[in-house]
Amino acid sequence: MTEIDNELVQNRILLLEENLGNLHELQSTDQNDFFSDFRIYNAAEHLLQVNIDIMIDITAHLVSRLFHSMPEDAAQLFVVLAENQLISEDHAHKFAEMIHFRNILVHHYVKVDLNLVYSYLQDELGDFDEFTEDIKAILEYANSY
Repeated sequence: MTEIDNELVQNRILLLEENLGNLHELQSTDQNDFFSDFRIYNAAEHLLQVNIDIMIDITAHLVSRLFHSMPEDAAQLFVVLAENQLISEDHAHKFAEMIHFRNILVHHYVKVDLNLVYSYLQDELGDFDEFTEDIKAILEYANSY
């Protein structure tokens, strides 16, 4: 097993948590204000995209270091962790769905449904906390060897 760069992972987690705090602030925005203020919905889209990119970066680092492999599809990174019993299958599925949401933000930016972004902001931020808990548990496990 190649050594995990704990500092890299911890720094990414800190940025994810900082962004998550900003997303929680945006979460309190009234729906009408959200839809009418491009600064608010653009900030939400950007922070969601960046946090999901951080999830990809962290998971790619762990998979490459722990298993010396790299799936072609970012969503498959979470499948690798689940197959090796490092995260639950439920979390793997949930995190893979987050990758699909990120792809909509990145590749279909002309047609992004603000209802979807607002809904994600209101209902799905806890997924980032679950991810962070999973990663901290993986680091604890990996560093015990």
